[in-house]
Amino acid sequence: PGPGGYAAILQKDGQEKIVSGGHPHTTNNRMEMMAMIRALQLIKKHFPRDTIEIFSDSKLLIESLTKNWKRKKNLDLWAELDEAKRNVHISFQWVKGHSTNFQNNRADRLAVKEAEKQKRWIRKTDSHTVLM
Repeated sequence: PGPGGYAAILQKDGQEKIVSGGHPHTTNNRMEMMAMIRALQLIKKHFPRDTIEIFSDSKLLIESLTKNWKRKKNLDLWAELDEAKRNVHISFQWVKGHSTNFQNNRADRLAVKEAEKQKRWIRKTDSHTVLM
């Protein structure tokens, strides 16, 4: 646990939208979930009838979604994710992280930048840190 960031790159018809953010006290799993939640929320709002192809380097997240594994942690985010993917046609593709997938590496760099922002926020408020 510590500062973390997430990012997702959405592409359609040659156009692109980036969603990103972070939290001062979180885990990698929560940030992987947030990336997918925020991306799906945006897709659902603007392209609700499209079939979506999601590429992720989180094998755990993809398998949890496709194999209906029992959920024990992060139940708040699972509820958000379930709502975000409701009535959306999704195809999940796993890609190896830190490998040859350009967009995955790009999303990772964006997420790292978001985590760095959270680290700076913690340092600025270190005398009286408040976590939300």
